[in-house]
Amino acid sequence: MRDQQTVIQPGTPAPEFRLQSPAIGAASIQELVRGMRPALVVFFKTECPTCRLAFPFIERIWHRAQSGGEGCGFLGIGQNSELEIQQFFERMGATFPFAADSEPYEVSDRYGITNVPTLFLLDEHGVILRTAVGFSRPALEQISQEFLARVGVEAQPLFAESDRGVPVLQPG
Repeated sequence: MRDQQTVIQPGTPAPEFRLQSPAIGAASIQELVRGMRPALVVFFKTECPTCRLAFPFIERIWHRAQSGGEGCGFLGIGQNSELEIQQFFERMGATFPFAADSEPYEVSDRYGITNVPTLFLLDEHGVILRTAVGFSRPALEQISQEFLARVGVEAQPLFAESDRGVPVLQPG
């Protein structure tokens, strides 16, 4: 049975973990913030409708962050098998690095994940600056702006005019 604790709050050091990622090899907090860089960690589940809604915007953040000269850490942590995640990424057109946190969801439990998607913005020391749970346009916009500013990318709205049909809020 999973622990029903709440998501870790800002100001708290992100719990360390070690997972294997097909794209980046060993994935850990130390690796994500290596070289004093900010990081974004996204917990998700492939069968989650709210995750499917959020993924194009998370991918948009990833692409924008890649244009920054200062570098960043970025990792999706799926609560599925690696094969399920690979297939989900192909369907969603997602390209950011991911790792699998399969049952018994040890990493997710350390982070107090009770709903997905859950995003954690980390500073260059691995301290949690901001969290977002579920799909909230204002929360995603705030995380995107803060993350990109820390990466050295000029701020631009995450949501475009073409996204006006996207709901403002959808719980995870």
